[in-house]
Amino acid sequence: MPEQQTISAEEIFYAGDWCVDPAAGRISKQGVEHKIEPKAMTVLLCLARQQGHVVTREALEAQAWAGMVVGYDSLASAIIKLRKAFGDDSKHPRFIETVPKKGYRLICNVDTEKPEAEEQSARPVMADSGSKLQFSVMTLVIVLLSVFGIVAVYVSDGGTTVSQQQPAGKRVIAVLPFKNLSNDAQQDYFSDGITADLITDLSKISGLSVIARNSVFIYKNTDVDIRNVKQELGVDFVVEGSVRKIGDRVRISARLIDAGNSINIWA
Repeated sequence: MPEQQTISAEEIFYAGDWCVDPAAGRISKQGVEHKIEPKAMTVLLCLARQQGHVVTREALEAQAWAGMVVGYDSLASAIIKLRKAFGDDSKHPRFIETVPKKGYRLICNVDTEKPEAEEQSARPVMADSGSKLQFSVMTLVIVLLSVFGIVAVYVSDGGTTVSQQQPAGKRVIAVLPFKNLSNDAQQDYFSDGITADLITDLSKISGLSVIARNSVFIYKNTDVDIRNVKQELGVDFVVEGSVRKIGDRVRISARLIDAGNSINIWA
């Protein structure tokens, strides 16, 4: 069983590949940052200090809501917010595990030093039947630059297929969470990383507004109708794609779609 961690409320630490700054109330990874409200951050601190151990609801509530009478939903809401920020899935958790009738457990690694995996993020490593598969950096660069370049050119040309009713101003694009088509839930971090990197890079294009990560990740693991995305997020373009590991190879697909008519512009 892992030893208990000594982490102060002012100390930066790492939960998996996320950098947690309790004092600032935020977590960050590869240019992506999420604000965490104080109660949820206190819950995360409690779980981090007991990494690998089950922490009861009573213990978490006593720390985060000391001296207060809280409803059953208060802790559940904090856990949901933390999972959303981490991009975690309650059914296939990589960070916070629910232990029925007992409490919660932080199952990712916790460290006060920057993980080696993050320092070498340019060389992603993926598990493959006990061995490790190193993904080609060049392939990932080609995918990111291709999408980045095509969108930049298309936006600068005015996006001729967009409805003539489009108001003047910045075009709006949403990068939907890339789907993990592998039979390995642990590869989710890789597909999520591609999505986050595209959001960050596309934000650098002048004349283009990019929907925030939190808003698009509600579509993760769902079959999306592009027309609904356009209506709900008010976007002109959508980037969607998938990642599939087959043996010792990884296949990445990406598509740029005109949200006005659901036509593929580039793939």
